[in-house]
Amino acid sequence: AMLAASLVAVALSLAPASAADPGLEKGTCAFDNEPVFPGYYWDPSCKLGKTGCNADNVSVHCRFCGGGVYDVPCPPSACHFHGSPPSAPYYWDETCKLGMLGCWADGIHAQCRFCGMWPYTSIACPEKYSQPPAGPACTFPEEQGTTPHFWDPSCTNGTHGCLADGIHTECRYCGAGDYVDIECPASKICKFALEPTVPYFWDPTCAMGKLGCNADGLHVQCRYCMQRPFESVSCPEAVAPRKDICTFPKRGEPLIPYYWEPECTEGMLGCWADAIHPQCRFCGVGVFANITCPSTPGQPDAPGGGVLPDPAEAAPGRSLGAELEDIDVARSTPLRPCMLVFGAAIVLAKL
Repeated sequence: AMLAASLVAVALSLAPASAADPGLEKGTCAFDNEPVFPGYYWDPSCKLGKTGCNADNVSVHCRFCGGGVYDVPCPPSACHFHGSPPSAPYYWDETCKLGMLGCWADGIHAQCRFCGMWPYTSIACPEKYSQPPAGPACTFPEEQGTTPHFWDPSCTNGTHGCLADGIHTECRYCGAGDYVDIECPASKICKFALEPTVPYFWDPTCAMGKLGCNADGLHVQCRYCMQRPFESVSCPEAVAPRKDICTFPKRGEPLIPYYWEPECTEGMLGCWADAIHPQCRFCGVGVFANITCPSTPGQPDAPGGGVLPDPAEAAPGRSLGAELEDIDVARSTPLRPCMLVFGAAIVLAKL
């Protein structure tokens, strides 16, 4: 009983703080006095020891960026607006100085800069600009038919498809008719009441009745891909899940251990664990008890495995806690308390 309690305590102590503290889930740094320089933002990939992390001495994911000893580039989220978000796109420009057009956009940081929309049309938005949630939109005086359109801050007068509504240069046609050569960004055009966990993209070849088409119920060209039952529909590279690792929705990882099994085929027990890859296989417990789990994750034949190690197999002088931390790093996503406790139970079953 004491051993069980110890293992559970170790598992819980290794869980990320954000899993236990709902306030940290929102991704908000907690400074007593908000710094003007350098910039800062919420970085879920942060770990103690990485440059700029633990900026507020409260949350390890709070990170300094963009100046001094913090050579990490600042994303647009380093701009901090109080009250309603702006209607103009903005980004972090380290060359900004007080008095330059668009700079000091958030009233706090000189480097926070508006772009791409009047009166900042002379300032081109970089690829990683921030489009506010209630940002600018195309305005058609009358119903404009079925031609898809989206907001493209890179548009300039005379660019093919731009000025679609006759008002905004950034309003751009795409994906149909004379504009079929302009790729529609599905994330900006497909409209879902709830964002799906199934990958999707814009497919101009779609027609009603084709597998995966009309994914959002509004646009026939909006198409699901790769995840069952749409596994026969290939995803474009930009939205395709990795082909060599189990892929689960964010915070939707199963409690059942899993691993990568190259020999998996349709109909084999435990295969298709993530509903995307036939090689992703459940193992070790319940109806999958007869499927042996690899002892350690990250093996060449088991990338992204969800299996916890046997303490007896840990390297000499290494604790179970250290082994669990290695798994956390290898899988690139934090292990949650329930998964760690579940793993501790598996370890006990082996003893």
